[in-house]
Amino acid sequence: MISDIDWEWVHNHLNDDPVTLTLKYGASRRNEILQIDCRQRTHKKLAHTLLNDQFIFPSLLASQQCSSDATARFHASLINDGELVLDMTSGLGIDAYHLSRRAGRIYAIDIKEENTLAAIHNARQMNIDNIHFLTGDSVEWLKNSALHFNTIFIDPSRRDNNNRRCYGLETCSPDVLKLMPLFRTKTDKLIIKVSPMLDITSLTEQIRETTAIYAVGTEKECKELIIMVDFTERRPADLFAVTITDSETVLFRIPTSKQNYNIGFDNPKLYGYIYLPYPSLMKIDASRFLGENYGLSQIAPSTHLLSSEKLISEFPGRTFKIVEILRFDKKTINNFRKQYPEINITAKNFPYPAPRLASILKVKEGGRLRLFAVSLSDNSRVLIVTEPV
Repeated sequence: MISDIDWEWVHNHLNDDPVTLTLKYGASRRNEILQIDCRQRTHKKLAHTLLNDQFIFPSLLASQQCSSDATARFHASLINDGELVLDMTSGLGIDAYHLSRRAGRIYAIDIKEENTLAAIHNARQMNIDNIHFLTGDSVEWLKNSALHFNTIFIDPSRRDNNNRRCYGLETCSPDVLKLMPLFRTKTDKLIIKVSPMLDITSLTEQIRETTAIYAVGTEKECKELIIMVDFTERRPADLFAVTITDSETVLFRIPTSKQNYNIGFDNPKLYGYIYLPYPSLMKIDASRFLGENYGLSQIAPSTHLLSSEKLISEFPGRTFKIVEILRFDKKTINNFRKQYPEINITAKNFPYPAPRLASILKVKEGGRLRLFAVSLSDNSRVLIVTEPV
């Protein structure tokens, strides 16, 4: 571990370039420079955790793969007070630390000893005393354990032995699909953190005991999917969208029992508004639900954008005011750059992706304005120039 004097060196150089420090100090300050590098990379996502001046990172990989404080706090909200919890893939321990605030007792297991040693040190620094950290194969440990847990949390590795990215549940490690019979005998509830790239319908078909799926993200991207399995009850899976902002966590429940929504299709109007749902809502295909609940029209069946003539200020997503609507034709292509040399581009149900369209229009992506390139319900294609509200 790092001495108090070396921690002082870390904090004195916290704003320095790690590469420059490495060139200057070399191996003599390798661990201290690692702490600087990791803190710089995680100062936003681990803002609460890093209030502890001597929180230690065992590796750069551990800092990259860990949950953020905000998502770990949400994970902890899914358990009940006083539960016995097993974290089968504890890594840096961020989820375990947040779970500990509600759990009665936690067993946290990681395959790498360096992660376990760092986690034990960090727990002591934060005065957390209800986590038992272990090093080893968590699957084998669970098989041999006589304990029955209230909740098991698992975040399967999405990299194979050759560091190639894995997407399907069956290709991640450990393979939770093969472990389902074991989980049924060892826990009441199971929380599985998986890639946001996975298809929600396929997940519910693969794990039929699924009782809820949460799409969790920020205002800009969907970060993860959380599969909730409750072995004590069987019911259709609920869908939730969770958006974590700087000031709040916004949660929407989408009723799966309702299939038909009272929402029509309408072309956007000049000086009207376009609404882009938060990414987590887009992931669970909530456009029709939002349209009905907020009195909005859908631009087209496959476009997944909503519009209205009057502003809906409480919409859960980004809102844009329409300043111009142009037909996508040769004249528009030739003249567009003269008026809008710099503009952000979003393409929805359009034959060209945003980078290709920027090249066709000969514009630079950036600035304040946003162009929505869309197909309307009659299959005509338009360019909608907007400004953020």
